[in-house]
Amino acid sequence: MLIRILNNFSKTNLLLGPWMPIYGIGIVLVELINQFLNQLKIQGKKKMILCFFLSFFSLTILEWVGGLLVEKLFFKSFWNYENIPFHIGKYINVLVSLLWGFLSIFIEYVLIPILSPMIKKIPKGITWLFLILIMMDHIYLIITMLLQ
Repeated sequence: MLIRILNNFSKTNLLLGPWMPIYGIGIVLVELINQFLNQLKIQGKKKMILCFFLSFFSLTILEWVGGLLVEKLFFKSFWNYENIPFHIGKYINVLVSLLWGFLSIFIEYVLIPILSPMIKKIPKGITWLFLILIMMDHIYLIITMLLQ
């Protein structure tokens, strides 16, 4: 069953399995937004509201740009919101953008505080090893897609 699920995902995404680079880029973007808000010394509910709206807009732009780039570079479309209400073109949907805003709050205020102590315990060598493996996987898959 798991292999069947992974096979279905691998047909729709850039990477093998249920992974999409845009999700990782999005999480990094959310972290950058929160570091920016921390530098401005914005705290409490005001920070949470600003985090929501900045993430809502920036992740929506990221999704739109990412969809266009994948379509232009690889002649594929990995997602299409045209059949869902509140879509704005092919790659933007207001409901999905709201989800990005709420997920950003969840990531920043729930996941990061839980995972941060564990992440700090991972040795740098293992981090670099996984980074190199991921980059090799990206390069291989991009070359494979370009040669098709």
